Order: sequence, then structure tokens, then C-alpha cells
Amino acid sequence: GKDEKMKELLPIPGNDVTLTLKEVEAPKGYQLSNDTLPIIIRVKEKIEDVPKDHVYDATWTYSFNDGEEEIVITNKKKDPVTVQVVISGSGYLNIDGVNYESETILKEADSTLILKATAAEGYQLNSASINGTNVLSVIGQDYSLFCDENKTIVLAFTKKVSETITSYQIPIIGIE
Repeated sequence: GKDEKMKELLPIPGNDVTLTLKEVEAPKGYQLSNDTLPIIIRVKEKIEDVPKDHVYDATWTYSFNDGEEEIVITNKKKDPVTVQVVISGSGYLNIDGVNYESETILKEADSTLILKATAAEGYQLNSASINGTNVLSVIGQDYSLFCDENKTIVLAFTKKVSETITSYQIPIIGIE
């Protein structure tokens, strides 16, 4: 290319070079390939008629893997991620617009899910954890969950405590 990033790697005629291509980042949802692929770079020199002053132009033509046009790296798709939803009390977990109670669902690896916990009438979300980590402070809003491994989401809904405080006065009749 015009940026000449490979310039230092290109051989001169008679000195072929073999480079090794290795994937360092897999596409989303796929496992990183451990394959290494050799790329052989060859150069051929072509000189037109040599003038008497011996000043001439030479054309170098590079070929990669003897003219193969494709270099193929095959990635294996990651297994789906299991999302286990465990709910106690009265409420549900909304995952990407669908309400779930206690159940197991499969989602594509490296996908992102939007979670929102909703309590039933008269209940409130009391505790929330994902793989043992407390997420109570954020799960009541829209919460983005990255599916990089199997997840267990545990939500506990409890009855709301009455907001009306009733005080009682107990008369003291006498002291013994």
C-alpha cells in the first residue's frame, strides 16, 4: 500500500521471505484460532534492454504464496451462554423486552443483554446478584449484561414495608 508498512519485510530478488500470520483477536462470538499460516513472499526481477551506460530500470514483481488469492482462517463459533434466572418473591426479570421468572435461557456468546428487574404490586427488589456479585444498585434500571460466560442471576423480591407509621401510647398506672 501507499503507507509502505510492509516495505521492511519485502525481500530483494533471490532472497524469499516467509512470514507467519496468526490471529490475535477473534470476531465477536467466535473462538480465537490457534492456527498459524505461512506466507511466502517471492520477488522476480525483470530488466529490459540494458543500455550502453548500464543505467536501467528494473521491475520487481512480488507474489504471495505463489499467487494464491485467499488466506483463510477458520474460526469456531463459541457455544451459547446459559443464563440461569432465579427469582424468589413476586416479580420478574425483563431481558431484552421479554419477562422471565425462574428459568434457564440460552443466549449467543459475546452478546449484550439489557436487563431490568420489576417487582409486582406491593413488592420491592430486595437483593440482586450476578454470579455472586451484588448488582442491586444498577439492576432496577436498564443494565447491560455481557455474555462472556455462563451467568446466574438471583433476584429476591419482598413485600413492601408499610409506609404509615403507627405509634402506640401505653399508659403507666403505677410503679412497684
